Amino acid sequence: MSKNRVSVYAILGIGYAIFGVIILGLCVYAIMRIGFIDDNLKQINNINSVKQRVAIDFRGSVHDRSIAIRDVVLHTPQSKDSLESIVKEIKTLESNYAQARDLMAKMFEASNGLDAQEKEILSRIDAINTKALPLIDEIISLRKSSQDQAAFARLQEVRPMFVSWLGVINEFINLEESKNQAITPLVADVVAVFKIVFIISVVLSIVLGVGIAFFIIRYLSKILGGEPNVASGIVRLIASGNLQESITAPENSMLKDIANMQAKLKSIVSEILTSAQEIFTNTKAVEEANANSQKASMTQSDTAKSSATQIAKIAQGITQITEIAKQTEENSAKTLESAKKGKEAMADTQATIDEVTQMVNTSAGQILELEKQSNEISSSTNLIAEIADQTNLLALNAAIEAARAGEHGRGFAVVADEVRKLAERTQESTAQIATIIKHIQDEIKRVSNSMSQAVPRAQKSIELAEQTSTLLDEIEAQATDSLAKAQSVSTQSNEQEESIVSVEQRMQEMVQISNDTNVLMEKSHTAIAELSKISTTLKENIGFFRL
Repeated sequence: MSKNRVSVYAILGIGYAIFGVIILGLCVYAIMRIGFIDDNLKQINNINSVKQRVAIDFRGSVHDRSIAIRDVVLHTPQSKDSLESIVKEIKTLESNYAQARDLMAKMFEASNGLDAQEKEILSRIDAINTKALPLIDEIISLRKSSQDQAAFARLQEVRPMFVSWLGVINEFINLEESKNQAITPLVADVVAVFKIVFIISVVLSIVLGVGIAFFIIRYLSKILGGEPNVASGIVRLIASGNLQESITAPENSMLKDIANMQAKLKSIVSEILTSAQEIFTNTKAVEEANANSQKASMTQSDTAKSSATQIAKIAQGITQITEIAKQTEENSAKTLESAKKGKEAMADTQATIDEVTQMVNTSAGQILELEKQSNEISSSTNLIAEIADQTNLLALNAAIEAARAGEHGRGFAVVADEVRKLAERTQESTAQIATIIKHIQDEIKRVSNSMSQAVPRAQKSIELAEQTSTLLDEIEAQATDSLAKAQSVSTQSNEQEESIVSVEQRMQEMVQISNDTNVLMEKSHTAIAELSKISTTLKENIGFFRL
């Protein structure tokens, strides 16, 4: 809807505000007019009428006293009590007049409630009263003393004074009456104007109320876009999940906004439904992939366990190789020691040429021993060759297993390659040792043949001894080299043993990782099943809407 549209609350507020202003203005005007009327009525009732009543009391007292004083002079009472009663009445009237005059003074003169004209009239009334009272008393006194002629003369004197007195009092009464009569039309005019204003205000309020009601109805109809029950019915349909109803409404109306909301909701529900279907499909695919991964993980775990078992066997074989290498090292040390001894023997032979025959016999025995040792060395060499072949075979098997292990077997493949290279070097060294030993055996055989012919060839013993010494030097050198290589083989075997132990530990870790992976796969399977359940529930909930 338009952002600049005035809200319903604002329209109603403005309408009620206008009514409020009209009513407030009417009330203020009514209060002012009623106040004016009240002030004037108070002026009439509480001031002018009171003054008028006091003046009427004046007039009554004066009028009654004029009659009473006339009765005193003209009346011939039969007894003295009749005259006294008239005099008493006159005194009472005088007292009433005085009370009325005191009331006038207290109520108006003390509070400055008399205007100049009223004060002037009252001053004349008071002046006449001051003149008349002594004459009245004198007439009474003359009448009591039976001076009828003098009393009558005074009566004739006081009569015009009473007439003037009553005239001035009537002037005051008429003055107050004229004031009341002057106020009454003003009040009547105010009442008439107030009546007209009130009627106009009522008519204007009715017209304005009808106009505002018409404007509000029209405005509400415009912003609603139709009857409220139509909008309510459409909202109920949407709330019930029915988004199929076609809505036609003018622009910038609530019904149009409901139509836009329905279209947007239909689009959102459609997208959610599509997404829910995709989630359901993808969840099924992920569930299948997870099952395959779980199977692969189980296979990997079994393979890792099998590899760990094979590596354990390889470790045992390498341990045996290490033991054999140690034995080879010991044999090489013995060979070196024998070569040294042979060299010393040949030195003794050269030193004691005279004892050639005896030494020949001795040398023959030593040569036989040497032949025996060379045979042992040959056997050891063959054993080393077999170990090297077996190591090479194990290295090949290890390389195959490492290739099957993939990324996890890369380190093990390096170790297997090193073992293979070491086995090759061992084979080469063994071949060299075998060649040397074969050469030694050939030489020993020749020495043996020579020794069998020692007697006839005693002359050549020194030369043969020198040759033997040379050969023994070579044997010593070869034995030293063989010992070094045997020590190297032993060292490499120890390193292989340590490496294979490390590989075995890693394979155990791999087995543990595979087990952990299986556990995670189980949890993933559970989570995927829950996700599948949620996606199914989402599809069921979205199915509430009819697009």
